Amino acid sequence: MAEALAKRDGTKWAEVNDDDAWIPPLRAFTVEWMMKQVKEDLTALGVQHNIFTSEKALTDAGKVRDAVKWLGDQGLTYTGVLEPPKGKAPDDWEPRPQLLFKATEFGDEIDRPLQKSTALGPISPATSPITRTRSTAVSKTWSTSSAPITAAM
Repeated sequence: MAEALAKRDGTKWAEVNDDDAWIPPLRAFTVEWMMKQVKEDLTALGVQHNIFTSEKALTDAGKVRDAVKWLGDQGLTYTGVLEPPKGKAPDDWEPRPQLLFKATEFGDEIDRPLQKSTALGPISPATSPITRTRSTAVSKTWSTSSAPITAAM
């Protein structure tokens, strides 16, 4: 990736100290470059995948917020405190109220956080443990609810 960036931009970013000036364009380049690599890998594996959705675009468009609200409207969220991690609890773990998804209603072993305990907004779907249970949860709720929900969830 660094080679591709250097080939494209040369030393353009070497002396830029303003984070607001260099982080957004390099983030965009990195995401684009990584998606190209993912698509090439999928093609090499014989996987044809035509629709790719940006997590950032979903978050920026309010889709994550809308999905969390929808889950709450369906009675699938609550504010609670998770148990400490299994085994030895990390030194920095402390019980904190968090917005939780009722993943146990869909066969998961524990309910999963939808918000970081220190965050004001929802965490992104790709980093959320709900991603692992989302397909089951959405399938069940789609089949029992008349509420509209976008496939982008």
